[in-house]
Amino acid sequence: GFRDGVDFGGMGGYRGGDCAQFEGVDFPLDPDWAAATRPTVSASASVGASSSSAVGASVYGTGWAQRHLRQHQFPESCKGQEFVEHGMFRSGIGSNMHIGAAVFAFALNTGRIYAWPEDDVHNPWTLGKDKKSTVECPSGKQTRSYECYLKPITSCTPDGKGPRFTGVAKERGKGKIKGADVVPNVFKPLLKCSGYPKDYWRKWWRAQAAAFFLRLAPGTRAELAEFRRAALVESPPLGVG
Repeated sequence: GFRDGVDFGGMGGYRGGDCAQFEGVDFPLDPDWAAATRPTVSASASVGASSSSAVGASVYGTGWAQRHLRQHQFPESCKGQEFVEHGMFRSGIGSNMHIGAAVFAFALNTGRIYAWPEDDVHNPWTLGKDKKSTVECPSGKQTRSYECYLKPITSCTPDGKGPRFTGVAKERGKGKIKGADVVPNVFKPLLKCSGYPKDYWRKWWRAQAAAFFLRLAPGTRAELAEFRRAALVESPPLGVG
């Protein structure tokens, strides 16, 4: 799970009062990550522990934020939900995740669920060598979306009626996002409590979105572990053990 309690130069740390709701929320990002990847604060560490005594502490509000994203994307019922579909552009995975954070913020700000389309035909990382088929997906799900490698980002299936942002401009419809530095409104009270400069808020959000997106499917973790054993002299257990 996540614990956030490190104060660094007046930023982060526990503030209490109206901010207490965002603080000390221990929420597991992904139970399949190796324990060494994100150790929690030790049982002996007190609330508001300093960086010297807190082990594996995360940026301010991570537990609360990840819990909120999980509840939003995996609702008790998908009935009546609205969606924003995000297809990928022909660029690197990091670039796709960066833009994904902006589209995800748009979805949150408009009360919609963020989803990857099954027919993500412009995603270069799921296209087979023959340029016609789908790669052999380690997740076990044959799809052109990033669920080829990652765990699902929602429990709902989009109905095709909402805004759709893809890698080709003419396919995007009329929906527009003003820039890539959108921060979801729901997290702004949390960020005011954090003490982080406003210029850092977009970086905080990109980190939260990346943490939510990049939850590796078990098959992907297994392939990465095998690659590390074959390619590295020493293979530290960075979440793929």
